[in-house]
Amino acid sequence: MLSGREKRLPKLQDPANRSTASMSQVIPLAMALCASKSDALPDPAVVAKVVIGFARRKGIAMASIPTIYRKQLLSLCAAGNPTGLLLRDWLEGNCKLLDETPIADAINATGEGA
Repeated sequence: MLSGREKRLPKLQDPANRSTASMSQVIPLAMALCASKSDALPDPAVVAKVVIGFARRKGIAMASIPTIYRKQLLSLCAAGNPTGLLLRDWLEGNCKLLDETPIADAINATGEGA
C-alpha cells in the first residue's frame, strides 16, 4: 500500500502539473523532487531555485538556507557541480574568482567598483 507521500510524488513530478503550481507549492514540490532520489545527487535546478528564493527572502548567507537544502547544496559542491559551487560561493561572499578576471582589473583601474 502506498503512503500519502508516495501518492503525491507522481502528481508533483508530472511536467503538465508544474505550470499550474502556485508559489505556495514550490517548496513542497522541491522537497518531493529532491527526496525522490535519496542515493542520487539532487537536481541542481531545483536546489538553485529554492536556495535563491530563501536567499532573497532571508538574506544572502548560508545560514538563511534550511538544513535540508544546505546539505543538498553541499553535496552538489562535493561532486564538483558548477551550479552548486557558484551558489555556495555567492552565499559565503567569496569573490576570489572575481579578482582573477580581466573585468576585475578594469574595474579596479577605473575605480568604478568602490
